[in-house]
Amino acid sequence: MLDYGVLQRLEDSLGQERSREVLSDACCAIIEKLTRFEIAGEAEEAHRLARSIAALGEEVGMSELAQAARAASDCALGPDIAARSATAGRMLRLAEASLDMLLSHQATG
Repeated sequence: MLDYGVLQRLEDSLGQERSREVLSDACCAIIEKLTRFEIAGEAEEAHRLARSIAALGEEVGMSELAQAARAASDCALGPDIAARSATAGRMLRLAEASLDMLLSHQATG
């Protein structure tokens, strides 16, 4: 669920304190975008938010979240309501799990 190699590269390049700040900021941004995604009134807005979540997830080693967010983004503009709902739900579940794992990793690291 987490790409620990990405997390290690962040820490190696930024140092422990700065990498924790970057990860914290990214987590807050992901949470904010997920909240906005859930209440998005238009498909284009949901598409844009999911793409942004995918990019943030990729940057901080949440590869499964990034993949799910790309799928949600692709389906947001499509006509298949069941696919939109399923991919959005998967993205939200993976976001919660990924954020929990990252916070646990930071607490122990």
